Amino acid sequence: MDFRNYLRMTVAALHQEFLRSAGVFIDSRQAIAGGLFFAINGDRFDGNDFAMRALGQGAYKAVVDRPEFKETHGCMYVPNTITALQRLAHYHRMQFDIPVLALTGSNGKTTTKELVSSVLSQKFRTLSTRGNFNNHLGVPLTLLRLTNQTELAIVEMGANHVGEIKWLCNLANPNHGLITNIGDAHLEGFGSREKIRQGKTELFRYLEAHRGQIFINEEEPSLKSEINRYNGAVGYGLDSLPGQIERIEFAEGSKLQTVQLFSTGSCTIRSNLYGAYNRMNILTAIALGTYFGLSSEQIQTGVESFVPEDNRSQMIRLDEETTLYMDAYNANPTSMEKAIAFFCDFERGDGIAILGDMKELGAGEIEEHGRIINLLKNQPQITRVFLVGPLFQQAFRQKQAGDPGKFELFANVDRAIDRWLNSPPSFNAVILKGSRSIQLEKLAAVIKENFQSSESGVDR
Repeated sequence: MDFRNYLRMTVAALHQEFLRSAGVFIDSRQAIAGGLFFAINGDRFDGNDFAMRALGQGAYKAVVDRPEFKETHGCMYVPNTITALQRLAHYHRMQFDIPVLALTGSNGKTTTKELVSSVLSQKFRTLSTRGNFNNHLGVPLTLLRLTNQTELAIVEMGANHVGEIKWLCNLANPNHGLITNIGDAHLEGFGSREKIRQGKTELFRYLEAHRGQIFINEEEPSLKSEINRYNGAVGYGLDSLPGQIERIEFAEGSKLQTVQLFSTGSCTIRSNLYGAYNRMNILTAIALGTYFGLSSEQIQTGVESFVPEDNRSQMIRLDEETTLYMDAYNANPTSMEKAIAFFCDFERGDGIAILGDMKELGAGEIEEHGRIINLLKNQPQITRVFLVGPLFQQAFRQKQAGDPGKFELFANVDRAIDRWLNSPPSFNAVILKGSRSIQLEKLAAVIKENFQSSESGVDR
């Protein structure tokens, strides 16, 4: 039997089983009682090995693709569980006639998505991607959380190759969409900056072809060339917002971003986000709020109620004079440069920068790491630099890019933790920035615990 025809004939029946369940899960360690377990064959595990465990934990049924389970009670056999999950998600999404906003970009996707969700939730029953579940599995899992109560959905889409955003659009069928920016993330997969642009703008081309609504941030330099390419696109900026708000103005000289809305119902928004690079994220949330008819007060509540977490743009006060900035969920040259610039603008001495390797940069990875090291050489506000990871080590040694007295190199975060515990440096502020795989959050936890122990008089 043809594989595609098989799924076409059975997806409606699979959807009926899904509707009888309590939801979908793909990790038996996070079983949902009464849920539908999809046995995904991944890089490290074959979910079929855990199908019986899921059933034993109260799963409604298990969707498997191992032929030996064809006749097993509680199991539903399909030729490929990943494809079945994706087809089921698309079928389910097509049952809803609601705004579905797709969001992608090189930097700030998740923060922007959380901000937009926080704002739009003030008016709509809103569903959004959890965390950064934005790939070929995460997007289907998001769509399968749609219910009859959902009034608006926000779907984050990630990609590291040309064609992925187009594929995810065909899966999710968005009717609204935006790109946060186009930068240097995932250069290794895309191959070039032009390929990154081609890949990200697949969202715009999909929306134009399907008469969807495109939003373009006119303040974002990397998007300026896209503004006049798409008929009916809604542009927005500091003084050109859809809806009733005439313009917005960000306050200068404040660590946490504060913005004034100017309209009939003017107000001041005090966000919980630091750094000028978060202004574009806030601007986008305000613009989407005005487009969808929210009042200034609703937008204010939405922005102010968003508190960053999960190691993104977190400002942690260790005491009245000492601050830890945590932004170590992801990193690329663009985001790292902006984080360093913010730190140097607001911290004036005894500052420590702890930087982890930037991943997926391709052939130019050593050069990009060396460029960051050179940037740090002439920053007097940063008195000490911890470089964590083999790429920074190689860049430092190849280029001889800095003063060894200012820089310390560590093969991994555990080595950096040992150094900190054995000889904690003094500092007024510290910033941690790196790719998620470097696990700088482990060092952040040590810094906080060590600082608190010192403050309470415990011998370090």
